[in-house]
Amino acid sequence: MTAINHMLVSLGLGILLTGCSGKLSEKPAEVSGTVEVQEAQSQVIVNARVSFAALQQKLDAALPVSFEQSVGGGKRWRLPGIRTDFPPIDIPGPEVSLDYHATIHAHKAGPVAVARHGNLVRVSVPIDFDGQGGFGGDGARILGLDRKNFSGGVTAYAELAVDVDGNWCPVINSHVDIDWRNNLTLEIIGGVNLDIRGAIGPKISEGLAQIPDLIRQQITCDTIRVPVQREWKTRQFVFAGPEGKQVGVVLTPRRAFFSGVQVDDAGFTVALGLSGTSKMEFPAVENFAPVQLPLPALERVPGTGNRLALALPVAVKYSALQDVLRGYARTSLAAVEGDTPLGRAKGTVTDITVFPAGEGRLCLGVKVDVKFERRWLDVKGWVWVLVEPTYNERSQIIALKKASLTRELDNSLYSAVTALFKTPIEHLLVEKGTYDLKPQFAVLKARLAESAHAAGTASGMEIVVQPTTLKLKQLILAQDSLAVVVGLNATANVTVDAL
Repeated sequence: MTAINHMLVSLGLGILLTGCSGKLSEKPAEVSGTVEVQEAQSQVIVNARVSFAALQQKLDAALPVSFEQSVGGGKRWRLPGIRTDFPPIDIPGPEVSLDYHATIHAHKAGPVAVARHGNLVRVSVPIDFDGQGGFGGDGARILGLDRKNFSGGVTAYAELAVDVDGNWCPVINSHVDIDWRNNLTLEIIGGVNLDIRGAIGPKISEGLAQIPDLIRQQITCDTIRVPVQREWKTRQFVFAGPEGKQVGVVLTPRRAFFSGVQVDDAGFTVALGLSGTSKMEFPAVENFAPVQLPLPALERVPGTGNRLALALPVAVKYSALQDVLRGYARTSLAAVEGDTPLGRAKGTVTDITVFPAGEGRLCLGVKVDVKFERRWLDVKGWVWVLVEPTYNERSQIIALKKASLTRELDNSLYSAVTALFKTPIEHLLVEKGTYDLKPQFAVLKARLAESAHAAGTASGMEIVVQPTTLKLKQLILAQDSLAVVVGLNATANVTVDAL
């Protein structure tokens, strides 16, 4: 045998041993997306708080400690009459014109009290007073009718309805009244009385009328506007995310709502709804710088909601999907046998790869090794299958569905291989083409419960994640993982001391 013959025989044996190797169908291009979620509508609550204790201190310092009132003038008085025994006749006393006078000293008998009265704010002031009153002239002085002592007390109060207008200014409507502890009259002489209540009442009412003005001086437009303005800014809430990264939720306020003042036993609250947009940033923005925004006009609405829309990603690594599929292939697709257009064949799946192929699809690369009974050459190569990942919110499972093979490159071999592996690949997708996200969601919720408090503390808010169903927002085929972006709601509250 010549050297050339030896070389040809060796080459033929090499071909017989090596067989046909390569791509049986066209491999799609790898196309990945980025984790980016559209803005969602959110509304958080800002409570501008005025405590009764703080208001009481302000009013106590502003109200006068005491005042003095002098009254007097001329008046016609009817003196007491007499009654005869026989015959029994009542003889009226004569009418006389006498001067009278009274000096009244009043002082606060205790601190101002501020309390709830229904949905009103009641301000009450205890007042004690004493003084002297009587008739003028030497005769009255000689008879001891010029200086009669008296004392008494009242509780003066003002009931206030507090509101806020569109310019963030308080609106205070009031009703004032006096609760007399006793019906004071001073008897100067039998049957001749001086009405102390009528003398001091107008002066006390005049002082009460100043209370709403005093409150307006303490609770101004800036009292509510300034602390809310400090909160009117963009802010980022940071939560623990997948792969050890942090997820940021950036809230941008747009509108402000107000539904009324809420009065409780410790004070009253102007509950404001700050409506805006929230957007997920993954990973979170490092060194986030809040942007202070101009405060809009305050809108009146029947009620304010509280919903912070959160969007958080859960990553499913393609390598994790590959491991599951490869494990199944090693046990269930190690020996596939059947009839094909090229005759009886035996094959095995030797490898599986997964990557994003764009348009919401994943590509499964299935590497096969096929031996035909009637062919000398073995077939080794890749079959590329396009699948569409879907997510079931109820079961919280991702499934790979709508499988389709890419364009064939060798019609005869392609038909033979697909005839052998079509059913096994379908079984592969049914049996192992799913991924249960419940364990990851359980970890996500646990992390959220811990990180929500920290996120709220860092942003000056109280954030509570609601135990609601996780709603699918997006499936994003990223470069190395399938990102399942789920939405859930939280409540966010911030309380600022307005006074």
